[in-house]
Amino acid sequence: MNKNIELEIFDNKRSSWLPLAKVFVHEVKKSYYSRTTYEPEMKYYFEHQEHDESIGIYTPSVHLPLSLVNTDFNNWPSFLCDFLPQGAVRVNICRKHQIVDSQENDFEILLKSAMNPIGNVRVKPYEELFNSHHEGFEIKDILERNEEFIDYAIKVGALVSGGTGAQGVALKFLLNIDKKGKWHFDGAIPDSEVAKSYLVKFPRGRATQDRLILQIEVSYLKIAQELGLKSVEDVWFKEGMLFIERFDRKIDKSVSRFGVETLASVSGLPGFGQTQNHEKTLEFIHQFSSNSEDIFEFISRDFLNIVMGNTDNHLRNTSFIKYSDKEIELTPLYDFAPMAFDPEIIVRSCKWRDESVSIPNFESIYNELLKYSSQKRIDEFFTNWVEKLEKLPKLWDKYKIDSQVQEQGMKKFNHFQKEYGEFYERKISKK
Repeated sequence: MNKNIELEIFDNKRSSWLPLAKVFVHEVKKSYYSRTTYEPEMKYYFEHQEHDESIGIYTPSVHLPLSLVNTDFNNWPSFLCDFLPQGAVRVNICRKHQIVDSQENDFEILLKSAMNPIGNVRVKPYEELFNSHHEGFEIKDILERNEEFIDYAIKVGALVSGGTGAQGVALKFLLNIDKKGKWHFDGAIPDSEVAKSYLVKFPRGRATQDRLILQIEVSYLKIAQELGLKSVEDVWFKEGMLFIERFDRKIDKSVSRFGVETLASVSGLPGFGQTQNHEKTLEFIHQFSSNSEDIFEFISRDFLNIVMGNTDNHLRNTSFIKYSDKEIELTPLYDFAPMAFDPEIIVRSCKWRDESVSIPNFESIYNELLKYSSQKRIDEFFTNWVEKLEKLPKLWDKYKIDSQVQEQGMKKFNHFQKEYGEFYERKISKK
């Protein structure tokens, strides 16, 4: 059966959603394995033709430059899987719309859940998102899981659907604060009334570790920032919930939305659970990022994942953000927590080609970097990491990281530091 999805894109100059394209899905029941055709909207193209062939903010994917050319795929365009919810969100979407939760119903789930995702592209809403005014909630209503708040969330389908950091197992909401300090679900009030926007995360489960992991994520993000990585600044934990200010928006007199695309999509990998080695990921970052430092940013994140016990490093936990037609770079760090401490045992999925028990071959990475940067800059990068490794134990103490989490992390840290030190002395220190 042939069906289509209508896509819309947010125009920051007009502060409105515009028709962008249709995606024809030729075998709906085959889910993201179905053949598809991407058909651009002619009017949108001619209104933005000065950005012809752009892969930035004016198009949903780096693999679909702005043009009038129809594109055929052997599967869903990979960016559509950025919209398809998983975990708790998917369960609630299926329950609300009485859809059987199965892979063959992914198309129907997508239609009902991708009307308000993170980023600047959405599936055209099949109904008005919010058709009744609500005066907003106090922060205590959210922190106490007030019954009216939860009922309203379910009624309006205000669960997060798809996008960066929003597809995992845990329940998540997109919430806005208005200029009077009241909280609303995203889309419930005009952009002109929005003062701040947050992604709000709940623990993955009910175990003590689940809550602790979510709480520690705040400290982990602050540690990453102190070590010089891109990180969200406005992040806080209260009453079992993590509040993270959204980085896909800029709020001034109105709300500007930026494009977001996961590395899974950038790598052209539809579906879920697919992996690739980091060397391949570096190729895509080099090809599509406008920021040459993103190569080093990505490697720094991976090093931190190893020494701080974040094993959940799949390709949807890193994304590009598109600020304009020419500015495309890695988003700030997100979903960065001690997942090695998780009771479900989260396994590190993306690795270096030459990696043993999660410790990379640093000389191999050094040689790989020579494809993308100067020897001087590479040496500087590895020298800086000697200092970062020295600082890390002090930062764990500074942010009072739980002793059990520290103990878990130190297992990898000590091995990593030993191997790194030997590599540094052999390769760089004597230059």
